[in-house]
Amino acid sequence: MITASAASQNCGCVTAGLRWSRLVRLIERRSHSVETLILRLVEGMTGPEIAAQTGLTPDSVRVNLCRGMKMLRELLEAK
Repeated sequence: MITASAASQNCGCVTAGLRWSRLVRLIERRSHSVETLILRLVEGMTGPEIAAQTGLTPDSVRVNLCRGMKMLRELLEAK
């Protein structure tokens, strides 16, 4: 017998799985926005560090981070 608690946990796993697959698709895009976002969130690099690493200007890094965060937000909010 499935309890309400078990069902809600299962739904959480399904939701997390869908978000994970969307995140993988986002990473596979390999855009500058995704690259700079990974360097910021995973590697913990600052904007100037990302610019030096990638050869982008600091302004481009800022724009790419803004775009990447927007994509990530949309991904996490999608149902």
